[in-house]
Amino acid sequence: MNDPEASGFDTGAASDVEIAHPDAIVTFQLALLVLLFPAAGHASDMIKTADRRVKVMFCGAAAMLVGSVPIFEMMLLEPSTGMAFFMQTCFSCMLAAIGGPMAAWFVEAFPPMVRYSGVGMGYNFSQAVFGGSAPLIA
Repeated sequence: MNDPEASGFDTGAASDVEIAHPDAIVTFQLALLVLLFPAAGHASDMIKTADRRVKVMFCGAAAMLVGSVPIFEMMLLEPSTGMAFFMQTCFSCMLAAIGGPMAAWFVEAFPPMVRYSGVGMGYNFSQAVFGGSAPLIA
């Protein structure tokens, strides 16, 4: 029973649109992330304040929060391969701004004696709580 109308659940997505070469788009975006993650980390190095990493991560998170719905709306209005590529590129830039400075921020957040435990427990706890509850919300 994969028919959305038969199950009473309609996603509103244009299911008849075929995106050409989705694997190539995703591969390109992953290669772009390999370049953008260090660039975002370097951008956080260039800011000369104590909370420089947080500023870059906050900008990425704010862009993700504000930009997600309009980007998906654009995809629904004009579903095409070009729009899928644009959408993936936007999300790659926002993800890099969040993830690029994160490793350095983790290291700077804890003193050396408890750094490994602090980063490991904090990261895994947040992944379990937020990543584990994501299917419940979706």
